Amino acid sequence: MSKRLISTLLSVLMVFSIILPAAGAAPADSVVQLENMPSKAEAKQWREILAGREEKLAADPFMDARLEGLGGENTRVIVELSNKPVAVAQGESTLSGKSFTSTMETKAVTQVEQQQQSFVHSLTQKKIKHEVLENYAYVLNGVAIEIKGNQVGQLLRIPGVVSVYPDLEYTIAPETDEVNPYMKDTAPFIGAPEVWDLGYKGNGIKVGVIDTGIDYEHPNLQEAYMGGWDFVGNDNDPYEATYQEWKLSGQPEFNDTGSAYYTSHGTHVAGTIAAREAGDYGIVGIAPEADIYAYRVLGPYGSGQTSWVLGGIDRSVADGMDVINLSLGNAANDPSYITSVALNNAMLSGVTAVVASGNSGPNRYTLGSPGASAMAITVGNSTGPSQLITANTHFWIGEEGEATLPEQQPVPEIEQSPELGTAPGTEDNTASVEDSLVNEAAAAGSEQDVTVVETPVDAEVSNLDEGATEDDAQTVAPSAPVEESVITPMETQQAPRAVTESVYRLDLMGWSLSADPETVLTEQYELQYAALGKPADFEGKDYTGKVALVQRGELAFVEKIANAKAAGAVAVIVYNNIPGPIGVSLGDNFELIPTLSMSKEDGEVIKAELDAGQAVEVSFSDFERDQTPGDEMNPSSSRGPAKVTLDIKPDIVAPGTNILSTIPAYGKDEPDADYTQAYDRKSGTSMATPHVAGLIALLIEKHPDWTPFDIKVALMNNGKVLDTTKFDVFDQGAGRIQAVRTIDPAAFVKVMDVTEYTESGSVVEKENITGSINYGNFLSTDEKTITKTIKVEALNGSGGDYTVHVNPTRTVAGVSVAVDKSSFTLNGEEELAVTITVPRGVTAVTEAQGYIELSNGTDTFTVPYVAHFNVTLSGVKYIETVKGTEKNPFHYPLKADGTLDTLNVAMEFYNPMTFALIEIYDGLNPEGGYYQDGYIGSIFGNYYNFNANARYNLAWGGQYADYTTDEVTEIPDGLYTVDITTIGADGKTYKEDTSPFLVKKTAPAVTAPEALEFKQDESAVINGSVEDLYFRVAPALASGWNIEFDPSASLEATYVVKNEDGSIQKEGVFEVKPDGSFSLPLEGIEVGKYVVELRVKDQQGLSGTANTA
Repeated sequence: MSKRLISTLLSVLMVFSIILPAAGAAPADSVVQLENMPSKAEAKQWREILAGREEKLAADPFMDARLEGLGGENTRVIVELSNKPVAVAQGESTLSGKSFTSTMETKAVTQVEQQQQSFVHSLTQKKIKHEVLENYAYVLNGVAIEIKGNQVGQLLRIPGVVSVYPDLEYTIAPETDEVNPYMKDTAPFIGAPEVWDLGYKGNGIKVGVIDTGIDYEHPNLQEAYMGGWDFVGNDNDPYEATYQEWKLSGQPEFNDTGSAYYTSHGTHVAGTIAAREAGDYGIVGIAPEADIYAYRVLGPYGSGQTSWVLGGIDRSVADGMDVINLSLGNAANDPSYITSVALNNAMLSGVTAVVASGNSGPNRYTLGSPGASAMAITVGNSTGPSQLITANTHFWIGEEGEATLPEQQPVPEIEQSPELGTAPGTEDNTASVEDSLVNEAAAAGSEQDVTVVETPVDAEVSNLDEGATEDDAQTVAPSAPVEESVITPMETQQAPRAVTESVYRLDLMGWSLSADPETVLTEQYELQYAALGKPADFEGKDYTGKVALVQRGELAFVEKIANAKAAGAVAVIVYNNIPGPIGVSLGDNFELIPTLSMSKEDGEVIKAELDAGQAVEVSFSDFERDQTPGDEMNPSSSRGPAKVTLDIKPDIVAPGTNILSTIPAYGKDEPDADYTQAYDRKSGTSMATPHVAGLIALLIEKHPDWTPFDIKVALMNNGKVLDTTKFDVFDQGAGRIQAVRTIDPAAFVKVMDVTEYTESGSVVEKENITGSINYGNFLSTDEKTITKTIKVEALNGSGGDYTVHVNPTRTVAGVSVAVDKSSFTLNGEEELAVTITVPRGVTAVTEAQGYIELSNGTDTFTVPYVAHFNVTLSGVKYIETVKGTEKNPFHYPLKADGTLDTLNVAMEFYNPMTFALIEIYDGLNPEGGYYQDGYIGSIFGNYYNFNANARYNLAWGGQYADYTTDEVTEIPDGLYTVDITTIGADGKTYKEDTSPFLVKKTAPAVTAPEALEFKQDESAVINGSVEDLYFRVAPALASGWNIEFDPSASLEATYVVKNEDGSIQKEGVFEVKPDGSFSLPLEGIEVGKYVVELRVKDQQGLSGTANTA
């Protein structure tokens, strides 16, 4: 046995842990008649479902791999039983041509309840201590229970048990800031008002919102709210977690991920769907007459359990919902996960299920569950129209001092909109502003919707008051810098004491939602410097009625603005701390005051005037607005395909980027709550999904006979396909929803497909009526021809002549996709054969994809298609220490005392594995270690039955078994990767590694001269250096991983000049060069005795200091 394996096996510290959630509550019973007559195609679906169920019942009971090898700790599980749930009983009845009566429904519920009671009795007989948490009867015959982990296997021996799943935890992840399209813009953008004008506003349509609850006291929602259930508190009051509840709870206000105890997500979603007209800000839902039923499945901090989510799905079907909205999901891209299967059954029972894809994009396979459900309508996040504002900013320079601004050219007449990236007098060679608008400055990306605790990957985009950092703000294309503009002699009467004027064309980063910045900034204001915008930077100075000049860095933009607002400032100008413009937009929000952005170079020019003692005043004029067109994909939107099935997901996309909707004011606890400004912006697929749910309510009102699959097909057929040179079928599915085209289409273009996935441990194949074509995966040895059937159904007696066109957007040499008819006359129904021909020898890992287009001369219906080639179906799917959207390089987290915290190492495999060795690779010493190959030790090594497509997690505390010393050692500061080598059940060896990360426990070391002399008429200069890990890491990242890392940009360097009495004479920032050296000139300081305090702070929050006297 090798030394590597011996060292690893001897280490008792390294163990795998599957993270399972805690306890929950049980729903009450509810029985409602379900009435839906299936089409012939749906009947075929049901037959195959029932046949598959019989196969499943004949098979051995199934247990999810994540439940294997558990210890004696309490564990929550969901147990599926064999008797038919109501949805399946309904299917059998309709197949036989009988209506599904309330008596039959009651009988089905009774049979389910009796089996569940028998199961619970068996637990008692077998002396399995348990607590029943939830019961399900409609989309699932199941029971959620809590038992000891080492007793889970005994459940498989109880009669009637079909499968056992872990009850995973869900939680809403932190959000990020975006630019500002919002619902009152996106409703017209998708065409909802035109549908309202036709008489359809969703009147009486029941929409179930399965989320964090609802503030039903909100004026926009009081009439919409009709009831619901709280699975967190197990009562009939699904109110959001409130501020008062937090104050009484004794719990922290924010958890480790930054989520607040009190929630707002469900209220925001409900408002997007069905807000009534109220308030001053034009908030009206997509279906403003629909009825909202709230199912609270996520509690404080936005966290909940799979069992609660299942309860919400099950009860919503029982309550007779027409459509259900799930703006949530976990990180498991699994069409076979129990919530994904539950949504399949909801769709088949006649309830249209709409679910968010997730916010873990932009990479492939980032889809979550239940978004991976084959039959549910999965929604991605696109952008709507957004407003950009620029203004001429006039700086009036006072008489004191001799400093003058560099001479610049007069501002020319601007014909083009400068905020589109075209500088005056230059050729527009920039990229589209939309390219910039959707490129997030950092990943956090994304509400999240909801993530499974064992992998915090699905992040939702945050509103401004939740502490997002400046890097979470939306990056935008900088406006034309008339920073190259004007300096002229003063000619205006309004410029007191001014002798020169400089005009810059600046972008507004943000402004108040309640006040137009042009109506606010009407005067000439004194400009006052406020350093980095910290609270201390405003102390001892009067900023009332003034404009604060602050530098970017250290604090989030929103914190700088909040501090300036608290100090009484009317506006803020933020200048960059690195060369060039900032290029970030925060949009509008109630908490903001007008904030403009400025380049580093220009900001330093203005600051130099203030440092020289000049009086500087500022005024604003010539505000210009431009609206970007939208229809870009937000990078945070999770992409497909679905794992295993390789289905195209999302199915459709909708605006979800910074949507303004309702939020709670918690009037239930606070009778005097003010709802005047109870609105906020949120971004994510959570916000896109209710746009689709609202549109579906309009469709159901117009077409009550449409099945959920008809609705899905109509949405997909009539989507607006976004720019295919930027966004492929796994980005956008069938495109962005269009209400007017979908409300009354001339035809359905249905793909009569088959989907295959695992249900309760057995592979089932089901007919799936959808709007996209998945040809599956082809290997290089394949020579195949596969044909899919498209059925065109005329609606409302329409027909006519159609042409058919194949529009490939990605091709593979030798592969062709063809339709058997280039044109046809529609008379009722028409079938088309869409055939792909694949030659042998396609060796590339690639895809053929595009759209089938059918046109009747007036409307064009589209069907996306894809074929995969040589998709890797064996090996290590991934190993990761951090989700892929984090900044490079990631820093190993530290505890408050500066010691190493726990880091989760997650992995998943395409095929079963029997052994895994996880090692630490030293990126700064690639020829080091005992074996001289860079590997210094291991953190896990053992034989273990790893299942395919199951996520495993290792809670690593930063220790490793050292190959050289055979001792367990804490990992030192450095650059590392975690690498895995596995042996598959097939006997083959597979390898994979993580992205590089930093271990950094040591602060930067600052060296500076001990003495400094201030001379008359001379600027003192401090020359020094900074020693830090960053400077050693940069070349290693470049050579080993082709990652550009600028250590100087990652260090925040500040200085403070203090008088002998400790008061501050001057402060600011200085630049550390890439080699670690710095030169800090101190200008405008009189001869005297001072202490200069230098501080350099790294991204880990560690600071090094030095003093010069």
